[in-house]
Amino acid sequence: MKIRILYEEDIKNGVPHYTTVEIPDGDYMTVLEQDYQMRLADAPEGKKDKVKRCGTLQELYDRLNKETYNGWHRHDRHTLGDAVPKRLDGRKGYARPASDEESPAGDAIDLFSDSAGEAAKERREDYEAVCAMLRRHLKPDQAEILIAVHIEGVPKQEYAARLGITPSAVSHRLKTAEKNFRKIFPIPSSFDPSRG
Repeated sequence: MKIRILYEEDIKNGVPHYTTVEIPDGDYMTVLEQDYQMRLADAPEGKKDKVKRCGTLQELYDRLNKETYNGWHRHDRHTLGDAVPKRLDGRKGYARPASDEESPAGDAIDLFSDSAGEAAKERREDYEAVCAMLRRHLKPDQAEILIAVHIEGVPKQEYAARLGITPSAVSHRLKTAEKNFRKIFPIPSSFDPSRG
């Protein structure tokens, strides 16, 4: 018989490394017999006849881990989103929704929330705040070149082709816009888009 063991340190490290232990067929029967003899010796006099032998190692492991499993089950049994919550007012029974349209999952905690939309919304709001601040404090053409080149990442050659001017003119306008930006915001840490 082969037993695969996964150590707790390997689980924490994220590397599932199993250790395989080979046990000859007769040896695991010895383990089962020793377990039975120990439980028989620990049992009270009137209950010795109710002590059962474990037929397989799996039954032995299940019996040894039963308390831990029951604790996990007791803790996790109501974590599903559709589990009906108990009453909070002290009365027996379960809380029922006020109407049929409400589901019990309405007040549940979202264990796997989808915050991708919220993060995109925040990035968009920050982008709009920075653009509005630049447009408010700089000339329109200077604000647009800073937004295009530094925020949106448009290459200078592409921006020059878009406006129909030379790349050197774009570089000159960009340097002028950066110079005016530094006059308004001399310290980089004082740049806070939410304060305008």
